[in-house]
Amino acid sequence: MTLENQIVKLLNSKGYEDLRTSTDESDNSVTIRSGYWEHINPEVLSEIETSFNVVVREMDDYDDDCGTLYWYDVSVKEYTNEELMELEYLEELMFLHQYETGEWGMT
Repeated sequence: MTLENQIVKLLNSKGYEDLRTSTDESDNSVTIRSGYWEHINPEVLSEIETSFNVVVREMDDYDDDCGTLYWYDVSVKEYTNEELMELEYLEELMFLHQYETGEWGMT
């Protein structure tokens, strides 16, 4: 399942049904619009970020006839070398904890 489809599925589960999406294949970024340029709850956007390891940027433009129009740019999170080293360290600590407690390898 593509990133775009996963995000749409999560948004649908949160009650956002009328979604328009497009994907930029060059960098795997996704643009999302809900309904007629409707605002998406920040808690839902945060859930998208943590669930799919992406960055969601809320974009908006004001239209004299319609008010504020919202859309969202979603891109894969890029890590610095320091962040990657910290993630590897945390994964190693988690493995050691699971091994020492006997939780490692359990399904």
